[in-house]
Amino acid sequence: MMCRISRIILSGFILVSMISAQGESSFKLYGFMDAGYLKFWLPDNSLLNMQGFNEKSQISVDNINLYTSFTPNDHIKSLIEIAYHNKPMTLAGDSLGTIIRVDPLNSETVVNPGRTAAINKTDKRVVMTEYGDIAVERAQIEVKFNQYLNLKCGKFITQYGIWNVDHGSPVLLTIRQPYEVGLIEIFPKSQIGLAGNGKIFLGDNDLDYTVYMSSGRNGMQIDELKDLAGGANLSFFTPVVAQGLTLGVSGYTGILKGQTRSLVITMNDTTFNNLKNQSVAQYTKSLTNEAIASGRYTQEAISAYVMSRISDSVNYDMSKRKIPGWFNSSDAQNPDNHSYRDNISYKSREVCLGFDFRLKLRDFSVQGELNYQRLKNYLKGSDNISNVLSWYILGSYAIPLSANLTLTPYAMFEMVNANDPSHNPGTAYFSEDLHGFQVFVIGLNFRIFQNFLTKIEYSNLAVLPGDRFKNSEDALRANALALQFSVGF
Repeated sequence: MMCRISRIILSGFILVSMISAQGESSFKLYGFMDAGYLKFWLPDNSLLNMQGFNEKSQISVDNINLYTSFTPNDHIKSLIEIAYHNKPMTLAGDSLGTIIRVDPLNSETVVNPGRTAAINKTDKRVVMTEYGDIAVERAQIEVKFNQYLNLKCGKFITQYGIWNVDHGSPVLLTIRQPYEVGLIEIFPKSQIGLAGNGKIFLGDNDLDYTVYMSSGRNGMQIDELKDLAGGANLSFFTPVVAQGLTLGVSGYTGILKGQTRSLVITMNDTTFNNLKNQSVAQYTKSLTNEAIASGRYTQEAISAYVMSRISDSVNYDMSKRKIPGWFNSSDAQNPDNHSYRDNISYKSREVCLGFDFRLKLRDFSVQGELNYQRLKNYLKGSDNISNVLSWYILGSYAIPLSANLTLTPYAMFEMVNANDPSHNPGTAYFSEDLHGFQVFVIGLNFRIFQNFLTKIEYSNLAVLPGDRFKNSEDALRANALALQFSVGF
């Protein structure tokens, strides 16, 4: 026992020594921004108008990302990324393919469920503006031990695939990002928790790994240890195939849960029955002659209506519709009669699996990702399973025109398919009428010097319908032309 305690103390001493070690410190501020133009062409009978698409031209500033990093010594580094995103929550917000979904935050109040803030209001860590939102993309502290092991804690970008890691517009070839890492977000974009990563050299080859544990997608509340989320990523690079081949595999599992908390007031039988009778009398008095004549509003029906808004014979649940006067009773105003109830609106276990590759052959490069999400509904009496399978492939060819100008034509194809019989949360963009997306993209990327990019892109989107709209596929297509200007600084 003493030996174990000694090892713990020694490990803590070594960690503190590393953190407090003197070294050359540095502070950096950098980032990127982009702006663009978008024009849709829709058929006259388009069903996508209901989803926010329209034929009017759009000019917008879509992303402004600022990074601050502080390195007090060789072992410690902090990184904060603050991002502004234009129209992140809607399908129409895919104007330049940079959707970042911001879900409603979990409530910590005693009565009302959480929801996103109104325009120009602040709700916890998200500030909504009339154009989009400002959010903390990541805020992490990293402790570097050696090449084999580093630790970071805080809010970090999920290490999976290619696109989620390299998400800044100056380093991306295309304007539109794949739906699977933006609008649909099969893996969580970022998480709050603890992660470890390192690199192992295998001759001329590299093997990078990341493992992590977190509170899950969107910072879920943790009721028990099994609600914790976890995942891992392995990336293998070899220079012996062409100019370099990278292969990656990623996995993630966590709980998707909707949870609110309600105030429950316990009353004695006399108070309860008096309030119930008063409420029945009030509703009866409010009925019109026509309603009374219909015969549907009997005393028994009105009593049942009142009772349907009460959790049981002695508890009044404030999560139900408030009945006038009940909260003003002496029992309700006595804190000793208060308790709290957690309400689970949905709970599912999600499992995600992803594969990626990147191959470079001289000036030609090709990359792709395949991502899969499986959701199992955990609510009592329900074992419905939903899943989403998506993949894309992107090819490009770099043409140096001068020392400071490179032209890169590219083409990308993406397919997203969903099977969602129970319309589980997490696959909320899909239904019996919408099974997925199919997107074809071609474009030109002009890189001027190192930090300035201009892109022009054509895309064709086809929504994959269910049986009800299977004969209306032409009305579920959209063509778009986009321009983007971005700069890194």
